[in-house]
Amino acid sequence: MKKTFSFFILASASTLLGASFQTLSFECNVEYASEADAQATQAHIMPFPDNKKYAFSSRWDDTNPRHIQMQEMLSQRGCNGTFYIVGDISKKPNDLKLCKDLLAKGGTIASHTISHTNVSKVMGNVCFYQMMMERIFLETALDTSVVGFVLPNTDYKNVADPRASEIIGECFWRAGYIITPQGLDFDIDSYKIPADKLLVHTPCFAVNDRAPDEELFKTSLEQTMASDMFKKNKHLTLGIHTWQTDEGLQTLGKIIDKYITDDFWKPNANELASYLIQYKNSKIQKLAVKGNIATFKITRISTTHLGSDIPLYVSFSKKDKFGRNMLKLPPSIYHSTPKKIDHIACELEKTSSSKKFTDISVTLKIKNNTLILEMPFNKKMTNASVKFILQPNYEMPKVRHLTTNDCKTFIASAPLKLNGKYTDLFMGDTTFATQIDFLYENVPARIYVTTSIKQKAPKTQYARDNAISSPYLSKKEYTEADIIEFSKNNKPLPKNFKWVKNSPNNNPYTMSIRYMWNKQKDEWLFAIADIETPRTDFYEIRTLNTNKVRGVYVNGEKITNYKNVKLQKGLNRILVNLESLQCRGLQHLPLSVCDNEKHLQLKTPIMK
Repeated sequence: MKKTFSFFILASASTLLGASFQTLSFECNVEYASEADAQATQAHIMPFPDNKKYAFSSRWDDTNPRHIQMQEMLSQRGCNGTFYIVGDISKKPNDLKLCKDLLAKGGTIASHTISHTNVSKVMGNVCFYQMMMERIFLETALDTSVVGFVLPNTDYKNVADPRASEIIGECFWRAGYIITPQGLDFDIDSYKIPADKLLVHTPCFAVNDRAPDEELFKTSLEQTMASDMFKKNKHLTLGIHTWQTDEGLQTLGKIIDKYITDDFWKPNANELASYLIQYKNSKIQKLAVKGNIATFKITRISTTHLGSDIPLYVSFSKKDKFGRNMLKLPPSIYHSTPKKIDHIACELEKTSSSKKFTDISVTLKIKNNTLILEMPFNKKMTNASVKFILQPNYEMPKVRHLTTNDCKTFIASAPLKLNGKYTDLFMGDTTFATQIDFLYENVPARIYVTTSIKQKAPKTQYARDNAISSPYLSKKEYTEADIIEFSKNNKPLPKNFKWVKNSPNNNPYTMSIRYMWNKQKDEWLFAIADIETPRTDFYEIRTLNTNKVRGVYVNGEKITNYKNVKLQKGLNRILVNLESLQCRGLQHLPLSVCDNEKHLQLKTPIMK
């Protein structure tokens, strides 16, 4: 297929995830055997490469050396896995080598937070730091784009504070993530991501992480493909952990061979997100026919922020002079993903230099409630744009494009305008991040500039700073009658118990409890708080449902309806009785008492 490309940038620009991307247009000449064929041919962008009907990708969580065996098994089948890594790998040589080896074998790296934190149960600023900084750490250590994020423990809801899922959604798009593989029961709408932010949510199914089972794979695959989400988007993801033995991996490979047929395209998450976003935001139109040559105009977005430079596939209704009717269109090198990425962690007002771009330095300042970035002019650096990435308690500013003109210093600024909706969820340390995308000697590059303002979170009058939880209590020593006794108001609690203190990083309406992964069902664990109510009335207790707890007790009586709990005027006591078998792995407990939507103040119970 004879083709001639003439690239030019359109005057208009668009916005992707708060960062600038350019809309590119170019012309393509296709030569046909006859003028009639040139006149008759039509073109369209293909939903998937190579006329595939569906897309199959895979998701593998945590930092696990077994990822290598998984990637090797997948690559034998034309698949490339996506591995959702935990932690700052630059400080862990073994983890850094693991990730580099995965990339070398065709895998892709994505984010799973810095410390595998249940992000719906922590303060908003902690959620932001865990999600934003993990992307920065991974990209900088590996010089690769990270655009995928999955939740630790699939934790995105907090019954005590429904805004938690919105906070996660805000952190997701602000940080620059664009794809998240989650199960069919995951409610992406709860993230409330604005419609103009580009997002790929792909349904994820599991088939037993330790012993892959063919029947379970078949059933799960059929269930996922029957879902409305799959019917609409035609893609799915297999996961979730690489705990299989070598034999288990062989079994999984045979299952994939049997059920993932040639109808499936097999991309990694970055390729899937990049292709689908390009497909939905690109177009092709026929401009003219001259003799046996048809001229088409293709308009597409740059792949700078999309995680992969996968080409667009275009199909033509007529075969060209050489018998071909498909065209692959790679992006322009000048508008592709960054090839080198650095992170500059700096103090306010102090100039800091890049380690990878030694001739680039930056200064961050805050003046008149405005965040200001200054960079001395560098002639090697062109086409720069700046995205200020602020916590959700601030409004996100627009992207700033830096032009050289005759200035000696690039300057960009962002007003720190508060978003009052989330003020109570952002107490404590504040992180400011700045993403600079540019060409460095005509090669795409990126620098992150971050600074943190350390400040102690003030105490609240809610569960985080007042509710307490017990140590493990043997059922041989304590009976349910004792638990009921503990729940009576005005009942002093034993001082000799090692009561658990709450983390200052918790969401105000969430308390800490002991980690219970290996505990047995012959032990009690409970959370407890006192509350003074202004009147005798019905109130709502917001905590985990009865599938996760043994029971909730109020003033010595067990209750079943959390939404209408009669509390007396004055002092009341709330006890949430947890049983370790029911709550395996739980570390945070949502707990709040609400009068309509107002959270009431809690008190620490009196000790003997």
